[in-house]
Amino acid sequence: MLSLGANVIIASRKLDVLETTASELRQEVHLSGNVCEVFKCNIREEAEVKRLFEFANEKFGKVDFLVNNSGGQFPSPAQNISANGWRTVVDLNLNGTFLCCKEAFNSGMDSKGGSIVNIVCEMNSGFPGVSDKINDVILAAELTTPQRWLTQVPLAPQ
Repeated sequence: MLSLGANVIIASRKLDVLETTASELRQEVHLSGNVCEVFKCNIREEAEVKRLFEFANEKFGKVDFLVNNSGGQFPSPAQNISANGWRTVVDLNLNGTFLCCKEAFNSGMDSKGGSIVNIVCEMNSGFPGVSDKINDVILAAELTTPQRWLTQVPLAPQ
């Protein structure tokens, strides 16, 4: 996106990783005037997601697009994943995606329009080290739940 002329904010829980990534992006893309900002954010926390979009709107005036690229899984058979581990996966993959999309919409896409891209993991062939049944549940949840809810919401007035 940066190489296409967009101003970009990258967000993650790990500020050191963000700074390294932003530095690499800035070195690779030598376009004058384009900005790559960093923002520490845990997308599982609604208040942090709200602050992320407040920062974006303050910095750039509006958010034209959102790319949800967060996700995680424990490479483990289902019987070895704790309930807390499962909640972490659901919070990150489903709830985090929902919170970011919801806040993008509420912070301006509802009136100004915009685009949302949700990057998901395709696991039709399975996820090595993870039980087939848990793959089925994750696949169904990741590919249908947020997408079905969010694709039915128009991002601009009709």
